[in-house]
Amino acid sequence: MSVALVTGGGGGIGRAIAVRLAADGFDVAVVDRDAALGTETTRLVEQGGRKALFLQADVSRSEEVATFVARTEDMLGPIAAFANNAGIEGAVKPIFDYPDDVFDQLMAVNAKGVFLGLKHVLARMRERGAGAVVNTASTSAIRGRPGLSGYVASKHAVLGLTRVAALDVAGTAI
Repeated sequence: MSVALVTGGGGGIGRAIAVRLAADGFDVAVVDRDAALGTETTRLVEQGGRKALFLQADVSRSEEVATFVARTEDMLGPIAAFANNAGIEGAVKPIFDYPDDVFDQLMAVNAKGVFLGLKHVLARMRERGAGAVVNTASTSAIRGRPGLSGYVASKHAVLGLTRVAALDVAGTAI
């Protein structure tokens, strides 16, 4: 039995990832802040004949990430695939009008959330010497977009974290 963990699994890309992983034979833990959306995704996974677990959490809080990683492995088994997908877009405003609190929230969810997911999941995958990780970024990880300073900065951070994580597990089957 293979287990996948999907953050931001309540809707959009995350839901599509969770449903596809289930179709490919994975039991799926779905993490999202929105309980209704996350629960609906787990229903779709189960409808496809796989086990599903919904875990409501904030990916920007280390203790919550540690908890949902541990609960996934306790309830479903070792995480073989991790879709580090949670993210938000934030405001669309020129940089000189961009709200500080929105920028901080974007960096917390989109950058710190990816960092924490990698930190907690890779530690367990490294113990087993195997696994697969996909971090969701966007073309904003490699180019700028007017009015999206927070989003673009956070997605550039995702690309950098992905590169570092790949080097940190080089030589393993991750």
